[in-house]
Amino acid sequence: RNLQAQDNAPKRMSLEAYKKIANELGVNEPERELETWLVKTGVVYFKKGVFNDDLILDQEWVITAIYALFDRSDTSIDEIRDNRGEFTGAKLRELWKKDYPDHAVQELLLDFMKRCDICYEVETEEKYPSFEERRFVAPKLLPYERPPFWEKFKEQELPPHSDDTVELKYTYPFLHEKVMEAIIARTAYLATQPWMLWQRATRIEQDGE
Repeated sequence: RNLQAQDNAPKRMSLEAYKKIANELGVNEPERELETWLVKTGVVYFKKGVFNDDLILDQEWVITAIYALFDRSDTSIDEIRDNRGEFTGAKLRELWKKDYPDHAVQELLLDFMKRCDICYEVETEEKYPSFEERRFVAPKLLPYERPPFWEKFKEQELPPHSDDTVELKYTYPFLHEKVMEAIIARTAYLATQPWMLWQRATRIEQDGE
């Protein structure tokens, strides 16, 4: 962090340079510390095989690139919102091709988005042969209001209250929208139907319940 705080601090650092500094500071397992602490706590970004194995020290440019997806002056945001927050790898290529034409960089940006719960993948990577065909959803761009048929669906699908029914309700004085976005991103694979997702809630099932 001392290096990051310096004026004209480097935006990147080679893995070898990092190891040298770590060894000088007495760190026994530099790569393990990198992956289990520095990356997971957001101090740096690193993914083996990307950027020639360099560490990304200045992540501001990554955040700027990612939030191009949410630029309200771009018509793409309306297209994605109309598609219930869903977009493809091809759409990301289109959004980033001018400023970040390198495909490896684009895939790093996507990985960053997934790690930060800014988006989640609809299908597994293995199902599609190319980056362009992969599908993603940004919880922030899901419909804001619940589906109009939600109440009818709830009456038909949810079991009536009985002695065996336990209902838990949590009330928060304040719940940041980012918390809800993260919950949706991490539980979306349990959603019974894609159209049962909206910005403030989701319906999920596990083991058929």
